[in-house]
Amino acid sequence: MFDSSIIDAGIGLVFVYLLLSTAVTAAKEGLEAVYKRRGQYLEKGIKELIGCAESATKDPDSAEAKFVSCLYNHPFINSLFAGSYSAVKKANLPSYIPSANFALALLDLKNQSVTDATVVLPDKVKKAFAAFEKTVGNDKDKLLRAIGDWYDSSMDRVSGWYKRHTQWWILVIAVAVTISVNADSVLIAKRLSTDKTLREAAVSAAQNEIKNPPVQPNQAGNNASPANSDQTSSSDHAIDTIKAKVADLDGVGFPIGWDADIVQWKKDHHTLANFSDAVSFAENTYPHFPGWAITTLAIMLGAPFWFDVLNKFMVVRSTVKPHEKSEEEKSKDGAPE
Repeated sequence: MFDSSIIDAGIGLVFVYLLLSTAVTAAKEGLEAVYKRRGQYLEKGIKELIGCAESATKDPDSAEAKFVSCLYNHPFINSLFAGSYSAVKKANLPSYIPSANFALALLDLKNQSVTDATVVLPDKVKKAFAAFEKTVGNDKDKLLRAIGDWYDSSMDRVSGWYKRHTQWWILVIAVAVTISVNADSVLIAKRLSTDKTLREAAVSAAQNEIKNPPVQPNQAGNNASPANSDQTSSSDHAIDTIKAKVADLDGVGFPIGWDADIVQWKKDHHTLANFSDAVSFAENTYPHFPGWAITTLAIMLGAPFWFDVLNKFMVVRSTVKPHEKSEEEKSKDGAPE
């Protein structure tokens, strides 16, 4: 069985990953607040759903483009964002449209197309309604559910697009955060394995951290909030979160940051005052590469994952600690007088 020192070292390493992954998530959400890609992916998914090809999108006078405009301007959908579809910036389109709203809007437009020549259903929508009517007949409630299911199945695909896009962003941010704070997993693990004080401080900090479970960020088309986040406040919050998490790690005493490397470099080379010295210093950071790679891959797993792992470590620790104490008491009582 593992002794408590190994478990405590594991808790310390998991605690690092938890805080850094939280910082990465905050940075990603800050970028999302600036670029607002969820709404754009949702618009792309709706266009594919109704059969609006890319070429038709570029032509505002095409029947498909006009139908997309009618759909977004319908009261059931237009109520989710400010302004009209043609006037609003693509970044300000709704990041989430409930399936019930979409179904009601689409059915209403289908009924309007019978009497209003300006509303022309795309061929894909006509075929979908023909299939729905064969399946559910004239039952309006079943028809709305069928449209909603059709929409939800398409939004699952949109969620996949957004998740892949998000993973690339998370990779870039994770690399940037790891290198900027010099979070070398190998070095941190070595320090934890040899420094009892650091292990105890890490366990204490981890116990406080698990009282605040991380919130899973919303995904496009999958329970995302219909309201767009305020760009300035979200990005500021992301920066504050990153600073707070790095400060937490530094406060516990983890070997992160560049101060020690810079001090050692100056001791060996006497200077770090010009560009060539900075380049040479960067070139000599290769011993950190394996530790950086481990940290990057670890924090890409996300804060919820590491929060669950940390809880499991704490459960194991709670069973190992009493066992070790009982053994110590037994050996003391059994010692010859």
